Amino acid sequence: MLPIRVMAVDDHPMVRAGVRSTLLEHPDIVLVAEATDGADAFYQLSRLDPLPHIMLLDLAMPRMDGLQVLAALPERFPTVAVIIITGSAQTGTLAECLIAGARGYVLKDQFLEMLPLAIRVVYHGGCVIPSTLKVPTGPPVVGQPVPMRLTERELTILKFVAQGLSNREIGLQLTLSEATIKKHVQALLAKLDAEGRGHAAIIAMKNGWIE
Repeated sequence: MLPIRVMAVDDHPMVRAGVRSTLLEHPDIVLVAEATDGADAFYQLSRLDPLPHIMLLDLAMPRMDGLQVLAALPERFPTVAVIIITGSAQTGTLAECLIAGARGYVLKDQFLEMLPLAIRVVYHGGCVIPSTLKVPTGPPVVGQPVPMRLTERELTILKFVAQGLSNREIGLQLTLSEATIKKHVQALLAKLDAEGRGHAAIIAMKNGWIE
């Protein structure tokens, strides 16, 4: 499987160095570019092929800040998902970023330990925010310690998994191939950071997603 491509955008060299050293320990994630501010980020993106899957984005930067990047990114590079890396624990800032299209929000006092899991969750379609912050608006998020969004199809499959059905049996229930169900289950396990099907079912029941 090809690694998840990541770009770090922060004007502090120590933060970028921390990202660099942390991701070196995770072979499924590769840091493909670094930028010192938003303007530099767009310059780097224009030269990258393939593009990164995920941008780790600081908010307070010179020339072009994080919110300006969020506003301009969908039109120019719509496939790049954004995780905000910030020191701001204000729910208003969180809401502004989610409304602007950020898929993750990680505080700098915990981001190095959270970073690999946050990247994987967002890459697989989830949404990551600190469990200590209340979400005043934006996409529905559930779960601890890293909230994430599940699609309706994924939730349906998760219920069948909790009932002990095999991929083949779930496929028969949903009129889908066994291979398709296997892909959905693999994505679910990654989103939930679950060690297996039983662990995923326990997580779902504890969070009230299934009875």
